[in-house]
Amino acid sequence: MKIAIIQARPGIGDMCIFLPFIHAIAKFFNTKIFLITKARSHSKELLKFDPYIEEIIYLDESNLLKLNYNLIKVLKKRKINKIFLMHFGLRYWVLSKLSGIKKIYSYGLIKKKVNITGYIKYIVNKWLGAKNLKFPCKIFFDVREKKNSIVIGIGGSGTNKKWKISNYIELIKLINQSDNEKEFIIAGGINEKNDFTEIKNNLPNISCKSLCDLKISQCLEIISTAKLYIGNDTGFMHICGSLSIPAFGIFGNTPSNYCDYNSMITPIMPKGYSQVNYDDNVFDKILPVDIFKILKDRKCIS
Repeated sequence: MKIAIIQARPGIGDMCIFLPFIHAIAKFFNTKIFLITKARSHSKELLKFDPYIEEIIYLDESNLLKLNYNLIKVLKKRKINKIFLMHFGLRYWVLSKLSGIKKIYSYGLIKKKVNITGYIKYIVNKWLGAKNLKFPCKIFFDVREKKNSIVIGIGGSGTNKKWKISNYIELIKLINQSDNEKEFIIAGGINEKNDFTEIKNNLPNISCKSLCDLKISQCLEIISTAKLYIGNDTGFMHICGSLSIPAFGIFGNTPSNYCDYNSMITPIMPKGYSQVNYDDNVFDKILPVDIFKILKDRKCIS
């Protein structure tokens, strides 16, 4: 049996959300799967050591006609006879049909507005004819000895999805007063290089390391040794949670239920909020001292 899964959402966080369910399918059929996804998921670095994946194939997004032709070619060459489409829409269903695949499991041909984490759990149980399957979240990576370090996730897809850098500076100061032997790993991309510089300039006597210039594979080497994540709802939050690192995500403008799939991720929201959604814009209601208290109460810091 040759099984393929198409997971077409582009982000690192998206791949982490879907990963437990990809594993569930592989384990259910007792076979490795061919994972077809987008290059922006960085899956070839993220899932390099995953024992449930036979091969990771990136979709060519530069030309839709080329994508259609290449996908059919990929599916036929690998003799796929069962495919799971973790995606609404007609395109991949038609391409799977044209590839001669007999068993096609799809979200559906018409796009619906659904809870991402809730729907994938529902649909995988339905596809497999099972109930209450367990979906452990795990990125397979050989972790070296843990260090006394905290990942601070300052990245985000837009400024409206980021807690202020001044808040992170204040939070780091509070944590450092409690334990001045900690190292802070500042996790972001190239767009956060200036933010790291601001943090470093304001905290000259505190050990801070930047991931902003590194590849995902290099980031994994560093963050896998950390003991804690605090930061925005980013790919790094999902990576840490999937590495069994306790992660506290600051939710002010994205759905806090995005972390429902992983018990290692705890959403931090303003006092009085049980849920945060798009465009709530409540970051300013979350204060560094509030987060510090949460971390102390959870005994995540001394």
